[in-house]
Amino acid sequence: MVRKDTASVLKVNEAWALLQNAITQTADTVLDRTERVTHKDWLDAECEQATTSKNWLDAEREQATTSKNWLDAECEQATTSKNWLDAECEQATTSKNWLDAECEQATTSKNWLDAE
Repeated sequence: MVRKDTASVLKVNEAWALLQNAITQTADTVLDRTERVTHKDWLDAECEQATTSKNWLDAEREQATTSKNWLDAECEQATTSKNWLDAECEQATTSKNWLDAECEQATTSKNWLDAE
């Protein structure tokens, strides 16, 4: 059974890490490799501003749609109420006409009785 000393394993790992780091740095220097800029702050600010504006417009559109739907429902209810009132007025007019005819008939009957 081979027993490995922890300290020697760490030394070997450190040596490999140092070698890897040295190779990478040398390659970067020889190949003139520079770090990439992953983003530009001004672009991020513009994107954030555009996203904020878009979100605001979406919220306004949603609110406008909700308001329009509410108004449509209110108009529908008002139309229903108007139709009901029109029907009630028609019924009242019919009843008034019937009463007028009954009164006319009663007046005619009274006049006939008075003449008798």
